[in-house]
Amino acid sequence: MHLIVRGRQSDWGRAFGFTSPRQLSAVLMALGVTLIVLPIAWYLGFLSVQVMEMFRLRAVPQPSIQVLQTTVAAGSQVFLAFLAVVVAPVTEELLFRGILYPFIKQRGYPRLALWGTAVLFGALHLNLMTFVPLTFLGLVLAWLYDTTDNLLAPIFAHSLFNTANFLRVIVENLNWNWMTIGFGTLLAGCAVVGFLIYLRKRKGTERLEAQRSPDE
Repeated sequence: MHLIVRGRQSDWGRAFGFTSPRQLSAVLMALGVTLIVLPIAWYLGFLSVQVMEMFRLRAVPQPSIQVLQTTVAAGSQVFLAFLAVVVAPVTEELLFRGILYPFIKQRGYPRLALWGTAVLFGALHLNLMTFVPLTFLGLVLAWLYDTTDNLLAPIFAHSLFNTANFLRVIVENLNWNWMTIGFGTLLAGCAVVGFLIYLRKRKGTERLEAQRSPDE
């Protein structure tokens, strides 16, 4: 990736939008979008299991989830958490949204870039149970990158998504009402995204008024 960036005669900050002046806005948008995506992805995962059972296919969690469900060693849990929350979001977003998505899109195939990288992202995890939810996540992360023009946003959203699912596995034995939790996160996400959209529209209106005032 470093060689690709250098080959474009650029640096990491400019290539992936890390030097964007709207860092806080990108992070907040990632937070709101993740809160919306989480319950939808959970429901898609539930539907995937139901469909697999209809076709007599065994729904098996990813190997990392199986290890997390069976181990009680704190060291193993910390190691898996580090991989899920830090390593995977950074490396996967640099590859899929940072390199592959813009490369295909700039060649004149925006739809192929969107759907191709999302499907590849879902398939790369080699698990039928998570293919649909992760493909959906890949579509949203690409949209988030386009919206913010900052790779930090999909990286942060991906990290939050993995963190929430990691914690859910840890506390899955607790008798929590996940439907209520999912509905609450959905409402919170809509509130955050709606507020950011309102602020952007307000700033755009103020900018237009400021441009018109000298002429008037």
